[in-house]
Amino acid sequence: MSAKSAICGCRKSPCVDRNEGYYLETRKRTAATPSAFLWGEIMADRAMKIPGPDHPITIEANPSRVVVKVGGQIIADTRDALTLREASYPDVQYIPRRDVKMDALTRSEHKTYCPYKGYASYYSIPVGGDRSVNAVWTYETPFEAMAQIREYVAFYPNRVDEIS
Repeated sequence: MSAKSAICGCRKSPCVDRNEGYYLETRKRTAATPSAFLWGEIMADRAMKIPGPDHPITIEANPSRVVVKVGGQIIADTRDALTLREASYPDVQYIPRRDVKMDALTRSEHKTYCPYKGYASYYSIPVGGDRSVNAVWTYETPFEAMAQIREYVAFYPNRVDEIS
């Protein structure tokens, strides 16, 4: 299995710390190897880590309004965001799917793995052009310690016009 260092879904691109376990899976799906089979096989090869003193992760409700704009359009608007703080990384705003114009997003085949959160799936924002490819990530089945972010998405600040 070939894997290379990449983004984990919540970090700046590219993530170069292979010891943290952030990997982009480079195997290609074929008719003979459907994605469910590949991801089940890959999942068995990955270790799960629990946040702790050496790698703290906290999730708190954000009482402020969070708005995401791309191409002059409001893509997300919420007062129910969660702020995820992980180790020394910048804070990330996770927005409930119900407050995101999901029909303005296109699911991509891009996936990454974080040993603390699980597998991230990605969406692009067509109105944002090439800049907004894989601009959105979500942990659809996060590990138990990160269950709060299920049904939430996050946006890369450098792939959208504004997060305010």
